[in-house]
Amino acid sequence: MSRIIEKYCGFHRNETLSKRHNSFCLNKNLVALNATRITIDAFWLWVSICFWGFKKALFLSRSNKSY
Repeated sequence: MSRIIEKYCGFHRNETLSKRHNSFCLNKNLVALNATRITIDAFWLWVSICFWGFKKALFLSRSNKSY
């Protein structure tokens, strides 16, 4: 940002850099939270697929028995 705009618009270089830094930190934290959420969702998807496969195998093993 040029010094003329800073002078007439009331912006100061340090305030602008501080706002940019705070915005960057917020975005970085949101990305980290989103990555954590995706990891947790992937874990629960894996658990549900394993549980469904176990349940299906158990059902098939019970239904194929001949008495």
